[in-house]
Amino acid sequence: MKKYLFIFKNHLLSMLEYRSELVASAVNQLISFGVVIVLWLAVFRTNSSVAGYSFGQMALYYLLIPFIGLLTQVQLSAKVGFEIKDGLLSSSLLKPFAIWLGYLMRALAQCFYRLAILLPFYVILTVILFKALGGFKLDGSSVLIALLLAMAGFMMHFFLDLCICWLSFWAGDVWSFQHFKSITFGILGGVSFPFEFLPSTMQTVFNILPFKFLFYVPLAYVLGKRGIADLPMDCFQLGLWILFFAVLSAAFWKKGVKVYEAYGN
Repeated sequence: MKKYLFIFKNHLLSMLEYRSELVASAVNQLISFGVVIVLWLAVFRTNSSVAGYSFGQMALYYLLIPFIGLLTQVQLSAKVGFEIKDGLLSSSLLKPFAIWLGYLMRALAQCFYRLAILLPFYVILTVILFKALGGFKLDGSSVLIALLLAMAGFMMHFFLDLCICWLSFWAGDVWSFQHFKSITFGILGGVSFPFEFLPSTMQTVFNILPFKFLFYVPLAYVLGKRGIADLPMDCFQLGLWILFFAVLSAAFWKKGVKVYEAYGN
């Protein structure tokens, strides 16, 4: 266990050198949030609700998307793909630890780092929004469920990203896969809009896919759009997707490492 904690600590310390990058990203998200709020203000001038959302709920939805992203985001594929392509994976293969657990510690370090730097920022924004809108109700149990589902969503995203990492054994550069993943999350994960905006037939399709667990589902519990009755099916479906991507990543690794070749010194 100590060796994995050592990996976690090392990656956490190395990422602290780039904290200005993370702050700049948060400022960019704040500007985007402001633009979205201005657009929705125009919509709600003539509507008291849109697809069952009040203006307060809509504002909270878009404010919490980056916060949920702090918990569910995994960004391993670009760097790990580079390590595989350039033969740098060889050094990890020689070390006495499970490769996937080592990368899990790296992903957890990224998550902890983002939360440590940006969580106070989002708490302040939420309090400001709370006062500006005259208060809104948040159920403590629903918030707890949302946090637990977001953490489970992190594990699903980790194994999904690991599958993309192992594609580097054959594809060489996985940048296009990573870019496609980001676009998919934006559309199918609930980042661009809540699923209630879609026709019922499209909602049925999106509910089958795993991407909703990365943003929409935790937010739906916070906003009261999902309740205890939905929890068993959500947990079952999320558990199946975690298992699916874990098994798929293990299969990719087993086949990929057999064709892996390292060049250079």
